[in-house]
Amino acid sequence: MYYHATSLKISGGGVKSFSGIARDMPSLMRLLFFVGLFCGVIFVAAAALVAFVEPAPREMSQPVKPELLNK
Repeated sequence: MYYHATSLKISGGGVKSFSGIARDMPSLMRLLFFVGLFCGVIFVAAAALVAFVEPAPREMSQPVKPELLNK
């Protein structure tokens, strides 16, 4: 696996990134993680809209052609 020299630190346990987490996550798992994270953010945003936004009620009218009323 390729590691950039400036983003690594060497410790007794082996090569790790700055955050201390080994960078051995497979690309499919990384993709699924970010897709799930994105879906979670969208779900939370939708739930926040439902909880905090109240729609303003208003009247609606639409003209009807007289030909349609005489059937």
